[in-house]
Amino acid sequence: GKAGEARYDYNTYVRHEIPVLMPEFYNAAEIRQLISAGKLPANRDNPLWGGVSNNMFEDEVHNKNNISQYHNLAISGGTRNMTYRASLYYQALQGIANQNSRTNYGARVNLNHKGFNDRLTTLVNAATNFNKANLVGIGWETILSRLPTQPIYNADGSFYEDPGTTGSNNQAS
Repeated sequence: GKAGEARYDYNTYVRHEIPVLMPEFYNAAEIRQLISAGKLPANRDNPLWGGVSNNMFEDEVHNKNNISQYHNLAISGGTRNMTYRASLYYQALQGIANQNSRTNYGARVNLNHKGFNDRLTTLVNAATNFNKANLVGIGWETILSRLPTQPIYNADGSFYEDPGTTGSNNQAS
């Protein structure tokens, strides 16, 4: 800070993220036509999947209502021999994927003191940051390579997982 009356500063922003360019993919009906024409192998529409799925996975995992915000409040001031600045901030970030968010908040304090006829300068700085992140998110490359003929849900409403793979391969789950 600078010597003088206390000064208060507040900064903020709000944002919404929208994917601008998404690659175009075949839908399930187009894939089934390519299979019928012999241009794709039959396993692209596994009979165990029921033959009725028509899913665009990017629509299932895209957080269309994402809103991110940031707030910072600072106070500064002091005298000729001692100045200070203290600030608090809060940040809430939501990504374009449903399970991709982060919340940060923290504080910072700076004190500057001059003594002994300006021959000794003391600086005290302290900062802290707290972070809570949900980065489960998705691997867009996995979503974008998943066939729209694959189901998202089982008949009972639970998420479908392909038994031929290990781990979760349904990024909507």
